[in-house]
Amino acid sequence: GLRQVKFPMQFLDFETFNPGLPVYVGTRPYQVIPFQWSLHVRDSTGNLRHESFLHDDPGDPREAFVTSLVEAISPDGSIVVYSSYEQTIIKRLAEIFPEHEEHLLALCDRIFDLLKLLRQYYYHPEFHGSYSIKSVLPALVPQMSYDDLKIQGGSVASVAFARMITADVQHKEQARIREALLAYCRRDTEAMVRVFDALQSVSS
Repeated sequence: GLRQVKFPMQFLDFETFNPGLPVYVGTRPYQVIPFQWSLHVRDSTGNLRHESFLHDDPGDPREAFVTSLVEAISPDGSIVVYSSYEQTIIKRLAEIFPEHEEHLLALCDRIFDLLKLLRQYYYHPEFHGSYSIKSVLPALVPQMSYDDLKIQGGSVASVAFARMITADVQHKEQARIREALLAYCRRDTEAMVRVFDALQSVSS
């Protein structure tokens, strides 16, 4: 259960896109490319801080994604995710970047899946049959939602990123998309923190 989660607690979320026409050298059609991460870290004193990465130039984002992630994540403590998606991406990146393989696979050993726990032990009628974080958050944390954001879902984020890196998009529009992407991914990890807290208060 939740007691397995150790400090520093690191709440992690990725955004990815999978272009039908490969954008980067050496990639396949529809290959999943991670371009953004958000990390909320809570230490044993309860202090919460946020770090993020968003690739915003025309080059392949994956190497900068990996190096920034490896640097940001503490060598100990639990990595809290929502679904097995992040672990799948990390394992793929370990294959692509053998120099980071050991470090990346070590992250997988520390992953705690909040969605798995929710599915096993918790149901709320306000979920309306869905365990998506977008459904779970307003049920458990009524004062918080995604309604105020310009981007409110992962598929919209993918399309927005693809647009942001297109050469003919004006700087002003790129800056707007960048801001919206950062706000969306940040909300995902903040939502995980709040859902975790709500579950902890129910179970204690």
